[in-house]
Amino acid sequence: MGFSSDLDEDALAAVSAHFRKIAEKEGLPIGVPMEYDLFHFEHQVPGGMMTNLTRQLREVGMEHRLDEILEEVIQVRKEFGYPVMATPYSQIVGAQAVENLVSGERYKQITDEAIKYVLGYYGEPVVPIDQDVMDRVMSLPRTKEFLNWKPEGYLKSVEELRREIGPELSDDDLLLRILIPGKPIKRGEPKKTTTPPVIKATAPISPPTDYPTEFAVDVDGEVFNVKISPVWDGGGKVETASQAETPQTIKAAKRRKELPPGAVHSGMAGLVLSINVKVGESVNVGDLVAMIEAMKMRRHVNSPHGGVVKEICVREGEIVEPEDLLMVVA
Repeated sequence: MGFSSDLDEDALAAVSAHFRKIAEKEGLPIGVPMEYDLFHFEHQVPGGMMTNLTRQLREVGMEHRLDEILEEVIQVRKEFGYPVMATPYSQIVGAQAVENLVSGERYKQITDEAIKYVLGYYGEPVVPIDQDVMDRVMSLPRTKEFLNWKPEGYLKSVEELRREIGPELSDDDLLLRILIPGKPIKRGEPKKTTTPPVIKATAPISPPTDYPTEFAVDVDGEVFNVKISPVWDGGGKVETASQAETPQTIKAAKRRKELPPGAVHSGMAGLVLSINVKVGESVNVGDLVAMIEAMKMRRHVNSPHGGVVKEICVREGEIVEPEDLLMVVA
């Protein structure tokens, strides 16, 4: 076609071979050229967002419903007046589509950014917003809080914000602190403690003489001699690595246990932006009790039942998983 480039194809081949070897070693899928799918043109979800979306769905055990989510993205985008699928509009549409499927009811929960979009804070849509969606959003008590909304510090100068938030911050960090709410863990602040691995005392006995301790391991044609020292539990039983207790296995075991009465869990992996209640406070069904950032959007966690906050199990700035216990309301 008359065009050329100075791309170093040898260097590209070396990089490709390097990452292919890593993928094979780690058992990861290797990308292959695929025929263009017209479905991409319909949902228009950007590649980077698709990666995050797939990860989020995997974390809540819904990866198999990706095609449903993408179909919902198409519908939400249509109802929102066909916003261009670029940041932040793609996240607004995608996050609302996920909410619609995760909650089991369309528009049962509506993100703050979706409310702001409907109110026109992100500009006028290409075509009018679906009237049923507009009515649903405008009927929400949360919408009334945004009718005359302005960002925090809207009238403050950059220098005023810098003095309040952190004079030592770089321009990039300052902008992040201004634009993204929440209370990240500061340097020097103690992080969430984890239970150290349980190390069981070894009994003063010798392992059976017929128990193998040395192995020859073949890795990609290269043979390594490996010596393994078993850990004995004092009763003659071997404790394998998969049986050893670690912070990860302890946490997983806690999740498998029956949740306490009144448990409120996160429902989606993300960053805890705010805890909106205190221990001893009374809440009603549907009250906002916490805010989580997921998929670059703020996600409300509403109490599934009324009661009194007995315990708060996380803190602001902490990363949580879908089944993590946030608090107990009973």
